[in-house]
Amino acid sequence: MKQQQILTIVIATALGVSALPPALAAEDNLIIPGQSIGQTHLGSNGDVYLNKLPGAAVSDTSMQKTQIVWVSKSGCQRNTLYISTISNAALNVQPIRGVTIAHIEVTSSWFHTPDGISTGSTRTQILRQFPDARLEQLSDGKILSDKAKGIAFEFANNADTAPCISIGTATLGTLLTKREQFHSNRLGESVSIFNHQTQARLQDLSQIFTGKLGDPQAAQSQAVSVLGQTVSQQAYLLAFSDCFYFIGIGILLSGIVILFFKKIRKPGDSST
Repeated sequence: MKQQQILTIVIATALGVSALPPALAAEDNLIIPGQSIGQTHLGSNGDVYLNKLPGAAVSDTSMQKTQIVWVSKSGCQRNTLYISTISNAALNVQPIRGVTIAHIEVTSSWFHTPDGISTGSTRTQILRQFPDARLEQLSDGKILSDKAKGIAFEFANNADTAPCISIGTATLGTLLTKREQFHSNRLGESVSIFNHQTQARLQDLSQIFTGKLGDPQAAQSQAVSVLGQTVSQQAYLLAFSDCFYFIGIGILLSGIVILFFKKIRKPGDSST
């Protein structure tokens, strides 16, 4: 029991918790879907929270994205805190020199949702509180994800009775919007009325709609509208690609960390 208290204190410290005993800080171990875990919040003020954290066990930065892992251990038990950030400059949000915390994930059962869901909860218990969650098959387990609320639950294997081993919350809805705006602006720079290819495309579309509508002015307006819709669709495709990339990196890094976990021996098991 004492070891478990030490373990949760280490994870709590990594999440910026100032008061140690859970009884004295009832809000510090709450998981708020799509918003925060403990006192660490998702969003563009990531530096405010990251500066409060101790040194990380693993940190990897690539293409304005950073994956960070903290590990706490006590005896044979280990718990991890995983945070993924994106440069605000890449998202075109303020403060431009800061970072956005896009994903937070914990394995400690000390943290729980307002309804009491934590690691160790069963799939049935989770679905009772998150009925819109859907299973996503992975190579080594399953993730139960409620994308609308921004929360996901990972299981060790495919068994229906398998307990949840980690809980993550993310701002994919916000991230998708920001990346769509970013790509839309970038694509819009190329789709200019002064660009010969754009002019040719508008002319072709205008001719098509003139034959259907019989009004050259209405046909031209329709052509501009269709071209704008095409740019928006392409921007969303690129934004979705970015989001899946961020998720994939997070899952990969989490899997690498899990490989270093030691198997917990059962009581009375003397095998080596």
